[in-house]
Amino acid sequence: MKIGILSERLLRGFGVDLVIHNQANGLAAKGHNVTVYVQNYDKTFLDQNYKVVVIDSPLLFNPLKTEYTLLKRKIKFFRKEKNDAWIIHAWPFFVLTPFLKGKVFIYDHGTVASKGMYLKRRLVFWYQKFMSRYVYFFFSNKIITISKYIRSSLPMHTRWKSTVIYNGTNHYTSGYTKDESKILKLKEKLAIRDSDFVMLYVGRLNHEGQPYKGVNDLIDIYQHIQDSDIKLIMAGFGSDEDRINLEKKGIIAINNVPDHELLMLYDICNIYVSATKWEGFNLPMVEAQSFGKIPVVYNIGPHNEILNSGKDSFVVKNQKEFIEKVKFLYDNPDFRADHAQDAINNAEKYTWQISVDKLNDFLKQYE
Repeated sequence: MKIGILSERLLRGFGVDLVIHNQANGLAAKGHNVTVYVQNYDKTFLDQNYKVVVIDSPLLFNPLKTEYTLLKRKIKFFRKEKNDAWIIHAWPFFVLTPFLKGKVFIYDHGTVASKGMYLKRRLVFWYQKFMSRYVYFFFSNKIITISKYIRSSLPMHTRWKSTVIYNGTNHYTSGYTKDESKILKLKEKLAIRDSDFVMLYVGRLNHEGQPYKGVNDLIDIYQHIQDSDIKLIMAGFGSDEDRINLEKKGIIAINNVPDHELLMLYDICNIYVSATKWEGFNLPMVEAQSFGKIPVVYNIGPHNEILNSGKDSFVVKNQKEFIEKVKFLYDNPDFRADHAQDAINNAEKYTWQISVDKLNDFLKQYE
């Protein structure tokens, strides 16, 4: 089958982009001819078995102009592309849904919570969400959501033709071998003692751009704990200024962490923490479980759907309970050891082999 995958970008540091890369690679490995069409591409994913086409159509602040420009410049191009199936992952490509030839499938990752953003940006997100879910999705052949939570948020006139396929999370761990000497060097570099209890967060390092990630809340939690033996590592996408600001608060911050170092951070940490207020799935949370690490997260979105609180994780109601569970895990190393395998077992339910197999079986229905 000839498959076209559409998304805004294919860049390092974005969860959706990582999903698209693994999905495209997996489908190509099964014999499909896969092309990914994006507006922004930095050649991060070099181990690709698929073709990438960069679309010359800008993302403008006015969403109506963005959609109009895309249709005006590229509708004839896309209609000439002889794909048997299209998988659309992101706005503004949802606007193409009624016009594409072949089967059209929406891959819905959800629309992020806009609370805390400035008004104009909130209006842009509202427009994208409303037009996508109430208009564009209606013209698709089927909608695939990444969790039951995202599926439940669809309006009834589109929810009836939706199905759930969970993401894979073993994109880093597959083929990884623990190297104690390299881990020791990294711990020395980060000034982490063997006696330290290390909490790890992976994601955005700046509250301003995506306040729903709960960066400020996590900082506040760490400052309330006030124990010199408990360390917080925050690793992910951010600027040098973001890193310096976090370091001033006593946090070990690593901006734009390379993949090989990220894997060692999962090995080094004792638990995984995230104060995010919205997620469609939450990849790092399950990535950490694959290393046998117990996550502490808020009861939002799909967390209770994906995790088994009290067994392989703690899903908490508020900041007070969050701090209590962190201290419980700090005080009870036997609990962490006894439930590490539970975390690994849960992560094994979310592999790319399982995810791509389900997507491939789904596509076979439309051959």
